[in-house]
Amino acid sequence: MDNYRSFQLTVAEDSDEDYFTLNRAIKQIGWNCDITRWNNGDALLNNVNASTTDLILLDLNLNGTDSREVIFQLKNTPALQTIPIVVL
Repeated sequence: MDNYRSFQLTVAEDSDEDYFTLNRAIKQIGWNCDITRWNNGDALLNNVNASTTDLILLDLNLNGTDSREVIFQLKNTPALQTIPIVVL
């Protein structure tokens, strides 16, 4: 039995192929997480909040708002700045 708590993972990825590969890898390593996917930076910024995500995986080359701008906005919003971000 897995002793790790479930966590909320937010993925910002506009490529279906890359997202499904990532999702398959997460399942293979046995992470116990709920995944929310956004297809662009605008959708992520409009919907993410600290109560719905523990970690953000961010595609560097997103459509819409540039990933660098997404990071800037997240880190300059007090309620969101502590959420870890991993850039892919």
